[in-house]
Amino acid sequence: MMGISWMELMVIVVVALIVIGPKDLPVALRTLGRSVRAIRRMAGEFQSEVDQFIRDTDIESVRREVEDVMREAERASPRAKVKPAHQAAAPLPPAKDEPDPVSEKVSTQSEARTRHVA
Repeated sequence: MMGISWMELMVIVVVALIVIGPKDLPVALRTLGRSVRAIRRMAGEFQSEVDQFIRDTDIESVRREVEDVMREAERASPRAKVKPAHQAAAPLPPAKDEPDPVSEKVSTQSEARTRHVA
């Protein structure tokens, strides 16, 4: 029973008898039983509602329809013809004839400082 041995159950009963008292113990156990029954009933209703929802909506067919629409959209879209970045050609290397304007400016400034200092 729920992984509780007879010894553990006996300890729980003795503690409940001491804490609640022999007079109120039957009332407490009856209340506990009603609460557990209500919780089980709610869980069963929830499970049946979920099952009914799945049967009514037929989720698998909806998923297939969405996938079909996605495939059609990919075929019709001009974006579908564009290659992804990992399939695109490698970028062109910089031209060797033209100097890099940033490095040229830095070297010109450093040359001007050395001439100024000397």
